[in-house]
Amino acid sequence: MATEPTTGPVTGIGGKVSIDGVLDDIKGYTVDRVNDVQTYVSSSTGGFTKTAKGNFSATGSFDIFLNQGAFSLGFEEGDLVDMVLTSAAGKTFTSEARIVNIAVAVDVEGNTFEGASVSWTANGSWTVV
Repeated sequence: MATEPTTGPVTGIGGKVSIDGVLDDIKGYTVDRVNDVQTYVSSSTGGFTKTAKGNFSATGSFDIFLNQGAFSLGFEEGDLVDMVLTSAAGKTFTSEARIVNIAVAVDVEGNTFEGASVSWTANGSWTVV
C-alpha cells in the first residue's frame, strides 16, 4: 500500500463500504488526510522557524443505511477493521482503520433505525485509487 496519499480531498456520495469483507451501502463518506508537519530552528535558518514533512494520518467518517429491523453493524467502537470505501463514481479509499465512534439516528415516530454515522482513524498506510 502507498504510504503517501494523493493530493486533494477524498469524498464520496453514495457507494459502498466493506468492513472485514462485509459489504454495505452507504450514503457518503469523508476522508481527512493530515501531515503532522514538524517545525525546527537551527543555526542555518537565520532565527526563523522552518517546517519539515512529518507523519501522515487519516481520519474520516461514513454514513451507512440501517435495515428497518434490528440494529446490527457487525463492528463496534474500538474495533480494528480492514476498510474499503468506494464512491458511486468508483473512487476507492483502502485502509486498516480503528472505529472511533458510532452515532445512530432513530425515527421515534416511525420507530425505525434511519442510519448511522461511523467515525474512524487510519491505522497505518492507505491507498486512494
